[in-house]
Amino acid sequence: MNRLPLDSDNLPAWRSWLLDRVIAITLIACLGPVGLVTLEAGRSGLWGHAILCWSSLGLLAVLSRPQLASHTVRAACCGLLLYLFGLWLLTRGAAAGMLYLLAFPVLLAMVLDTRTAMLALAGACLSLAGAGWLLELPIPMLIGLPDDSVLRWVTIAGNLLWLGVLMTLATGFLLRRLERALDSQRYSAALLREVASQVPGMVFRLSMEPGQRPRFSYVSPGSQQVLGLAPEALLEDAGALSARLDRDDLRALRDQLSTAVHAGLDHCEAEVRVRQPDGSLRWVQVQASEVKRQGNMAVLTGVATDITERKQAEEMVQRQVYTDMLTGLPNRLSLQIELTRALSDAQRHQRKVGLLLVDLDRFKEVNDTRGHAGGDALLVQAGQRLQDSIGPKGIVARVGGDEFVLLVTGADCEEAAARLGQQVLEDMSRAFMVQGQQAFVSASVGITIHPDDGDDAGELLTRADQALYEAKGAGRNQCIRFTSELQERAQRRVRLANDLRSVIDSGQLSLVYQPIIELGSRRVAKAEALLRWQHPELGAVSPAEFIPIAESAGLIDGIGSWVLTTAAQQARVWRQTLDPAFRISINHSPLQFRSEQGRAEPWSQHLQRLGIPGEALIIEITEGLLLDHSDRLSDRLRELRATGVQIALDDFGTGYSALAYLHRYEIDLLKIDRSFVSGTASGQTGRSLCRAMVALAQELDVQVVAEGVETAEQSDWLKSICCEHAQGWLYARGMPAPEFERWYRHHLAAVAEPA
Repeated sequence: MNRLPLDSDNLPAWRSWLLDRVIAITLIACLGPVGLVTLEAGRSGLWGHAILCWSSLGLLAVLSRPQLASHTVRAACCGLLLYLFGLWLLTRGAAAGMLYLLAFPVLLAMVLDTRTAMLALAGACLSLAGAGWLLELPIPMLIGLPDDSVLRWVTIAGNLLWLGVLMTLATGFLLRRLERALDSQRYSAALLREVASQVPGMVFRLSMEPGQRPRFSYVSPGSQQVLGLAPEALLEDAGALSARLDRDDLRALRDQLSTAVHAGLDHCEAEVRVRQPDGSLRWVQVQASEVKRQGNMAVLTGVATDITERKQAEEMVQRQVYTDMLTGLPNRLSLQIELTRALSDAQRHQRKVGLLLVDLDRFKEVNDTRGHAGGDALLVQAGQRLQDSIGPKGIVARVGGDEFVLLVTGADCEEAAARLGQQVLEDMSRAFMVQGQQAFVSASVGITIHPDDGDDAGELLTRADQALYEAKGAGRNQCIRFTSELQERAQRRVRLANDLRSVIDSGQLSLVYQPIIELGSRRVAKAEALLRWQHPELGAVSPAEFIPIAESAGLIDGIGSWVLTTAAQQARVWRQTLDPAFRISINHSPLQFRSEQGRAEPWSQHLQRLGIPGEALIIEITEGLLLDHSDRLSDRLRELRATGVQIALDDFGTGYSALAYLHRYEIDLLKIDRSFVSGTASGQTGRSLCRAMVALAQELDVQVVAEGVETAEQSDWLKSICCEHAQGWLYARGMPAPEFERWYRHHLAAVAEPA
């Protein structure tokens, strides 16, 4: 027999349910009395009453099948049977017949309506009075009635009518209240459906009972969009949803709901993946709360919301947090996590971990010549090559602009790291295709091994950076393993960087001057100012050591400004005391030169403030600076030459020499690097290169200065190929200003003497 839903708002359905119960209860209740009647009939041989009773039970059995008759017919027949059964009881002298007669209209009021019950009650009372009078029925247990038979039955019928009306009206009142409640419930349900249709998701009501499959009693139209299932499909079979859920998610959702029901939790929440009809997966958040409980059954209401976009956004944020967006490799934060995990595993299993810090050499030049888009393309290719080198199970992370980290684990960690380092050098030396053209870089690699070189991630990275610094200083394209000596040198660099901040105020810097000789006349018309640092504790520190430190520490501007001011003041003195045309050459750091491009004060005003003409100075720049093709560089060099300052290209031939640079930037002097000059004595190649450089300078009307001349043979040969100027230890070392003046006068006197 069907159970009336707890949330039924249908009064006819409720009346039909009640009628089913009344018929069923009546059948069960009548089995006993009918059995007694049958036994009595068997003893007495009077089977009429028994046949009548069994016929009534048969009729009730037929009425219990709703599909065989309408609700009204079933109700009327049932009421008639009650009425007849009451009369029969009265004929038997049983007062209980009166109760059945009273139950007759009440039943009709409950399963049909009040008006029908009243009409039936009136008919029943009239028929009762007539039947009682005509049949002279006994009236048991009733006293105080009139002696006249007609009056007695009229009184009984009247009282029955009065009680029946009272009970029927009471029943009608209760039913009207029930109907209003059901109307209110229907309105609330309609309002809920209307609101639910506006909710961005699926609103549902779910009934759960131990040992039974859950079932939906309400599903909003949003189920089609969220789950890809129509509300009707879910209402018919809640299991339709199970086929769409991921197996693990389905198990987790069931556990969440069961836990909430059994533990009496007010709220539960789960996130599941739902397979859509087109095969795609959508993330759905299910939130439910218990609103009703009847015995072991709990009714949950909740909302299922599509959170796919939120999940995608979270995944994107996750990728941005832990992934380098350019190369797709893990970033620094992800590396810290992986490295910490690898170190923890290594400590538990007594293994080693190798860390390789890779930096691309001269990558900035690719950025400068091919633009940032070209540089990005090269970085992507470099990251892929590194991943190919270490293999699919290895860890490669991009931790900086052109810096990468590779992690190596295993028993032969040291040998594997060394092999991998050499493989990286080979892979990075191959040509990269950037914007349809080949581009070349190299790599420098610093290696550290846990636990030999450090116990934690920060220490390993720091020491790998120290090894990388040494690889850069060793000429790049090197792979160097960290050692304790590197640690000492790193500590020295840190100390020098700190001490450089006070060298100017403490007077630790000085300039020495090395003369530049005209090879034809042996005159000295120029000198190069060379910077020296006398540390109070460490002694003399080479410029080759402290200048790169000053550049990386951002101190080169202050030091360069001091050099320019000091050299300019000395040039002003020597133009007054030694030679009116005397020039001092000053080395200018590329970093300093670039920072000066943003200076508002023109060079002409700067020189005027220093009190010297531009003709007194020569600014030496390196070939690397000329890779900057910006108009600002051209304008700055043009401004310098306009003031009379000469531009010298230092260490010519060791960098990226190109005739286009000499033509575009109007260089005044070429300084041939000492490596070519020293080669003139050891082979034909060195002489050929020097001869070609001098010939090139003559064609471009550019003066030439040969550096590092140490022997008379070199000096004579340079003079023979028409090299105008030379400098080196053959003539003099760098000297303080007073010593230079004495040397100059002595040299001038020696040149003036006849040969």
